[in-house]
Amino acid sequence: MPATGEQQVALSGKQGEALTADPATAEAAGKVHTEFVERTGKVDEPTAKADMDVLTGKSPEAYTIEDIRYNTRLLKKKGEGEEKPEEQVANLKEETARRMKAYTTDAGDGWFQLDYAKMGTDKNGLTHELYVGLGDILLDLDIQNIVVQKEGGLVKAHRGIVASGSHAGRVGFLDEAGEYVATHTGDKFRIISSDKMDVTAYAGKLTEETGKREAGRAAFKSGTVDLYVAEGPVTLKEAIDLKETTKDGKGNEVTFQVDKKTIEGAAAECSGGGVDVEKAVERPNLMKVLNYIAYKVGVPPYGMLAVIKHECGVKFPAAVGDGGLAVGMGQHHPEAWATCKKQPIFQTLVGSVIKEEPNNAGRNANIFVDLVGVAVMMKMGFDVFGFEVNHLTDPAELLEKQVTSPDGVTMTKMAWLRMFYHVPSYARQYAKAIKSGSMDRVSEKAQGWLKEHGHRYVKLSETATAAKQAMAAKGVLMA
Repeated sequence: MPATGEQQVALSGKQGEALTADPATAEAAGKVHTEFVERTGKVDEPTAKADMDVLTGKSPEAYTIEDIRYNTRLLKKKGEGEEKPEEQVANLKEETARRMKAYTTDAGDGWFQLDYAKMGTDKNGLTHELYVGLGDILLDLDIQNIVVQKEGGLVKAHRGIVASGSHAGRVGFLDEAGEYVATHTGDKFRIISSDKMDVTAYAGKLTEETGKREAGRAAFKSGTVDLYVAEGPVTLKEAIDLKETTKDGKGNEVTFQVDKKTIEGAAAECSGGGVDVEKAVERPNLMKVLNYIAYKVGVPPYGMLAVIKHECGVKFPAAVGDGGLAVGMGQHHPEAWATCKKQPIFQTLVGSVIKEEPNNAGRNANIFVDLVGVAVMMKMGFDVFGFEVNHLTDPAELLEKQVTSPDGVTMTKMAWLRMFYHVPSYARQYAKAIKSGSMDRVSEKAQGWLKEHGHRYVKLSETATAAKQAMAAKGVLMA
């Protein structure tokens, strides 16, 4: 049940260095922080409830994540006439206070604590947790500098426009290296700004920032929103003849070949009840599809078989899980599926077999498409951990070699991959820790999650071992 997204992807890139692990040493709250403690406290309950209804989809006038990110006046709506500069300032401050009331709580000791999780998902399937950030909440331009308490440390951040990466062009808060500071539920922040701009300067800066904010809307819509919305049925092309010839690990020539009949045959083989990996290898068309995709993406086919065994019982169409979020043989959540569709290898492989645009391919619509999504998600996980993997990788390297994190958690590479497939954000934190040898940036939530669910990841590795053995015994392990 993989879930990933823009903010989770950001965790794999460079983040601001933790200044200290002791919140008591953080820079003191500024006068603007005090101002918003007072302003949020004055938002009455009827107003707060109405705001929550439109932000969380409970109202007919519900806003989308796109609205929240690119429209700074949703809750304190503009009137018909042109606003004077002093009115613009006052109204944006009210909008900021009301958004803060919705997304945060006053944690005391000069901190606001974020709670994106309670906001849920918009009508397009985008979650507030992954796609709303501090730049979409702290709209008041007097909020120039903040300190964020996250993952056991503090990051000092300033208001700005992200220059590069997955958040390029976005209004947000940047660390001292100019990198976007992603925040999540449970993180805290403190406003350390005290100075206020005069009204004229404020109005001018507001016009400038609004223009820059709006400039990013089209890219966000086409690169994220449209990928969520576009999930439809697909039609196989009539002439499909995919063929690759290479050498196996022993130097023998092997051929991976798939045509339309193979794909339709694989779907028919998987249309019954769920099976274990020993039975799955008796499905010849499925094995051909698995081997071909594994070779093209660069992942082990027995790993793919283990994943779909755990996710759907090797059944197509797969049952829908996680309250309707997990769909398809890979049980991808909407954000994970949208991320997979962005990958060039997904576009190439899926585009080679369906008539529609790959961006429009839905989960559970075609077995080949679903399995490409599984392979792509696996490849992203291997890359995050820095595991060099392809279809010829020695199985012992993935299924037997142990990798130990700085806090003493020892699992095989396949088990760590499973963690990424399940919870990418926590896996990214552990991947950094394994590479750096330090647990400084691994949150308590991630550590607690692994303690509770680690046995499931070990189980996947054991299933992959059984799948490898079954495929080899049946003579369908083409690696």
